[in-house]
Formats: sequence, C-alpha cells, structure tokens
Amino acid sequence: MGRVRQLAKIVMLAGMAHAAALADCRLILADQSDWGNNRGFYLDLEATTAADGHCHLDALKMFTSVADGSSWRYSPYQPAWQYGHLYHVKLTFVPAGTTPSHVELMVDGQSISLAYPSGGFMPFDTPLSAGVVPSWAASPSDFMAVQGDLAATNPDGSVTIPIPGTGLPVEVLRLAGHPVGSAASFHASTAGVMVFETSFTLKSLATSSVALIDKYGQSIQSPWIGKVASDTNLKSDDINEQAWLAAHPPPTGLDAWGGVRDAGWSLTGTGFYTTTQRNGYWWLISPDGNPLFYTGVCTAPNLGGDSTPVTSRPGLFEGLEANSGSTSVLWGGSPWGESGNPSYYSHPTANLQRKYGTAWAQLETERTAQRVQSWGFTGLGKWSSPVAPLPILPVLGTSAPTLAGHMDPFNANTQSQFANDISSQIRGRLTDPSILGWSFQNEIQGIVLLDELKQILTLVNAPARLALLQYSLNTIHAGKLAEFNASWGTTIGSASDLAGISSGKQPAASELEPLRRYYENALHHMIYQTFKQIDKNHLYFSYWIVPGWWADPEDWQIAAANCDVLGFDRYAFSLLTPDLLALLNDLDKPALIGEFAFPPHYNLERGFAVYNSANAVDDASAGDAYAKFILGAATEPHLIGTLWFEYRDEPLTGRGPGFGSLDVYGEDYAFGLIDVTDRPKYELVKRMRDANLIVAPKRLSLTDPLPARLGHTGSYTPPRSPVRRTP
Repeated sequence: MGRVRQLAKIVMLAGMAHAAALADCRLILADQSDWGNNRGFYLDLEATTAADGHCHLDALKMFTSVADGSSWRYSPYQPAWQYGHLYHVKLTFVPAGTTPSHVELMVDGQSISLAYPSGGFMPFDTPLSAGVVPSWAASPSDFMAVQGDLAATNPDGSVTIPIPGTGLPVEVLRLAGHPVGSAASFHASTAGVMVFETSFTLKSLATSSVALIDKYGQSIQSPWIGKVASDTNLKSDDINEQAWLAAHPPPTGLDAWGGVRDAGWSLTGTGFYTTTQRNGYWWLISPDGNPLFYTGVCTAPNLGGDSTPVTSRPGLFEGLEANSGSTSVLWGGSPWGESGNPSYYSHPTANLQRKYGTAWAQLETERTAQRVQSWGFTGLGKWSSPVAPLPILPVLGTSAPTLAGHMDPFNANTQSQFANDISSQIRGRLTDPSILGWSFQNEIQGIVLLDELKQILTLVNAPARLALLQYSLNTIHAGKLAEFNASWGTTIGSASDLAGISSGKQPAASELEPLRRYYENALHHMIYQTFKQIDKNHLYFSYWIVPGWWADPEDWQIAAANCDVLGFDRYAFSLLTPDLLALLNDLDKPALIGEFAFPPHYNLERGFAVYNSANAVDDASAGDAYAKFILGAATEPHLIGTLWFEYRDEPLTGRGPGFGSLDVYGEDYAFGLIDVTDRPKYELVKRMRDANLIVAPKRLSLTDPLPARLGHTGSYTPPRSPVRRTP
C-alpha cells in the first residue's frame, strides 16, 4: 500500500492556520470553513509545543473562530482544565435581522464571554466536519482530548456526526489515535439561528508505561467477542476454518486462470494473460483464451507477517518470544532500511508457529491458496509472494543510479543497468502463464515532481540535463535561439553551446512544466520499452498512479501512454465519481485498480486507527462496501479487475518505519482479510465471495446481453468445482 500515516499518535489534535507556527496540537471540534477566503467558522482545541517537544495541558485553549468575508476573528477560552470532566459545548450563530448579529458560546451551561460578541458572519456552505486530524498540528502530547458526537441544527433541519471511541480506556485510544468523525451535509444558513453542540473529555497519558499489546498482538485493554485468549483458541480456529472451507469450495465454470468457460465466446489462448475490447468493454483474457474480471488480494501470504518496531519500547508488549532457536525468525531488522538498527517483531508469525507448529510456513502457504480460491478471488496482487496455483502481479524495483530519485532515461549506462536488473528478476518466468503481468515501482515514486526536475537541471554532467536543454531549444522554442536565451537568461550562439550553460541556469517558470512532462514521459517510455524488449509475453501495468496524487493531470496520460494496462490505486468511499470517470473516458486501453480497501475501525474498540480516505465500521459493512465497489467496477468499460489491499491486518503499534518511545510508528489499520491471529474475518470474506462469484456474469450481462442461455443477470451463483489445477 502506498498509505503512510503520520508517526505521532499519542496526540491531541486539530486545526486551522491562524497560529500554525505556534499551535502544534489541535482537535477540530466543528468545522465549516474556507480559511483562505475568510468564510465560515471552526471551533477547536489548541496547545503549543513546549521546549520538551510535547504539548501540555496548561497550554491548552479552546478557540472560537469566525469569519465575515474579509477577515477572521479569534476568541480563546482557557479555564483550569480537569482530567475526566465531560465538557459540554454549545455554539450559536444568530444572523442579522430582528436581533443584532452575534455569536454565543456556552460551556457546561455557562455563557462564555467572547472577544467579538457581535459583528458580521459569512457562512460557508460545505460539509460539516468534526474530529479532524491535521498532520501539521500533531505533536506528541501528555494528554488526549476525546470528542463526543457533534449535533447541528438550523431552520432547514438537523444532522449528527457520530464519533467513535466514547467510553474506551485511554490505553486503547493510545493505539487507535484520535477518534475521527465523518463529514456530513449541513446547510450553512444565513436566514436563521444555527446551533452546534458537542462535548469532550481530557484524559491523561501519564500511564505510558502500561503494556498495551498481548502475546498474540492484540490490544490488552480491548474486550470483544472472539478475542483470542489462548493457544487452544488458535487450534480451534484451524478446525473451524477447515469446516468453513469445505462448505465453501472454489467456483465452477472457470479455467485454471479464472477465465469463464461458459461465457458464450472465447479467443484463441496464447498461454498468457492478454486483453481485448468487445462491444465497447475491455476484457482480461486468460491464458486459455477465456474472459475474466480479475479479483486479487495484495500482500499474501505474508509469511513474515507485518512486523512492528520494538526497540526503545519493549514495555508496550507482553509475552514476546525469545530471539533464539525456532522463534528467532520472529525477530529481524527494519524492513524499511532506516538507520539506528532497530529490532522488529512479528506477532502474526508467532501465532502461525503456535497454530501450525514447525511446518507453519508450508501449511500457511497452502491455506492461503485454499482461502483465496474459496473466497472467490482470481489470484494474488501487488506485494505478494508466489503461491501455487494462484496468478500473481509482481511489483519490481531496480538498483540503477538515479537523479533526484529518478533514473536518467538519456544515460546509456543507466539504461543498460536497468535492463540487466529487470532481466535478472523476470528471465526465469518469461514463459510462466501464472504471471498476470509486471509493474515497476509504486504510486508517487513514478511522478517526477517539479522540485526534482529543478534539481536535475543543476546536474551539469548528466545526459538528462543536456537532453532537457535540447528539448527546450528545439521543441519549446522551435530552434529560435533568441527566445531560448530570453527564457534561460543565456547568450549562447548555437546549439553546440548548450552543454556549456552554467548549472545555475533555470528557464522561465512557464517552461518548467513542459520540461517536467518531457522528462517523465521519456523515463516511463524507457521503462516500458525495456520490459517489452525483455518479455514480449506478459502485460505491463506501469507504476500504479494515484488519481489526484500527481504534479499535473497530464501525468495520468503519460502513465497511460507507457503501459499495456493502466494500473492505478484508488482509496475512496465511492468508485465511479465524475472525476475518475472523466479520466477513464480519456483512455484508449484497459485499466486495473491495484489497491483499494475499506478497513474497519470497529469503533476504535480493538485499537485500530481510522483510515480517513475509506473505512467501514465493522467486517460486515466492509464486505458490503467491497461488493458495491467491484460490482460498480464491472460496469465501467475500461476496468478489467481490482486488487484488495491487503491480506493481513497491520500491527496495532504500527509497521514502521521509525522507532522510539511513541505507541505507534507507521500504519496501523485493519486492512486485512485475516487478523493478527490468522483468523479469517468471516463476515467480510463471505460477502466478498458472494460479490466475486457474480462480478464476471455482471460484466457479461453488459457486453453480451444475449443469449439468455447463460442467465447472466448479475445474480448468478456458480455451482461447486474442484480446486483449479497447478500450472
């Protein structure tokens, strides 16, 4: 996954920018504002970071901030805060009319004098939000503010934003981070009174020495039905799962690679995955020549488990196994390569040893194959290891030298080393039909940022710099030296003088973006051609671009021009939004979603954080969201598959990078189809299975509505079948 959260988790958080240089811990209790354009309001808690790097309770203030269209007004409130007290807050906006326009603030039923009791207010009609976590105001803190629900009313109606976590022990919230509310539609009225009510409790984090994680990797203080309490539970889980798998065998009607044998049409099999367009819809074609909509799982089987940094915080954990003998495999260095040589520990691997014994790696690999097929998935996705007989889509890298983080596509030596690197990784699988295709790097790694381009332009001896100068002269300025010199501030007399231009020279600002796009396109063209020269059999999926996470929208077109199938990642509550549909409609080739997910937050009760971009309350709602997502994808003409991120939940104390005294470092979300104890999330996977079994029939009903002999209505449930054969 490409998602990396901020490292500071034991924090009191919040928001706007009027004191950004000082207020380093904030919690936005209510926000309906456009700060830059001086509209709306927000109510927040703020504290400044002290010399020790932490926020302390004696620095905490509550700000009521209101804008009138031309400026902001801020009013602080700072009582003698008390831990454990439930503070009730009521904010009222009275518009101009029969009464003078004013703002009222009440705390615990008492009116609070504001610095601006009256004056203009310009509402901003945008979704109302609460519990917002700004990354720029998240310093470590010695306390935590836990917000209750936010209720809002106006003449048009009312809305409530529920915020999970109320009543949970502070030890659980230390792992989960701050409770986060969703945004809600609420009309910012100018014609009547608006009232916002919420509450919050301040909790001390002075008990930081208390252990938070049990021997199984679960939150010690979190009680929930089904929590593993003994090794016997792990053994029982194994028996129960065998029965579940027997009752839910893989689907019938598929070839060895997931292709639909009874689709009513097929192509001549090539022995490899290919694509075709039929009746306006793109299809993935199996090595046997049958159409399919690929559904995959990322990061399986993950035998090392997501490990968590232990260095400098061993007191957080109970029951860590010894770093010796058979359990030494549970320990290792950083998978991220950070300095300091921290020790990492894998609770998932420890649980696999307890569950399966000495043959744990083999048995878990076999179980992974059973699960993926039983759950109706076609195969594996990104970041996975080979599991026979499942197809797989690897992500490759290189050790070739870089300029500002990117290879020089104009350097013959770099091209040669890159080709050797790729060849060494794939030459043993050039004829392997289980390879869905190849991809290279991930997400933002593929984008050449403007600052990176500027840095490349300073590298006098780099072939890339000379190529950029030549492109500027020959293409941007059509060979006109006078124009070129004016843009670059140079006085060259001919193209032969380009190499001698001072490294400090930069073009006019208007020229930087065309140069950036030129470099990025040359880079990805070189990568694409290298893959196709080495391997003519398999598809190439590019670098998993993220819509909107780029330097310019043109990056989408550059990525699409340099691949066989455009792979992109999409973390969002809704898939077929107008912005994404517009991007897909511009494609002249198929696309596949490389990562998406709706990780449950379980109302924070298990210690997992809330993944803001897309989340679910529990396993059942995550399964419902999955079904809606992929069945929607089946209706989009360009999409030929989706990959769920990921196979196993992330550690509650974070997967890194980073280490020290904080409770969480790196991501700590419940992305998995199985939990840290290797137990499947049955309410999730059974809904996934139901959706996976009908996604190809759903698409067939759109591309081939006749004949009715197949009954492809989108509600078709395939009968039983044997496990697909090993290639």
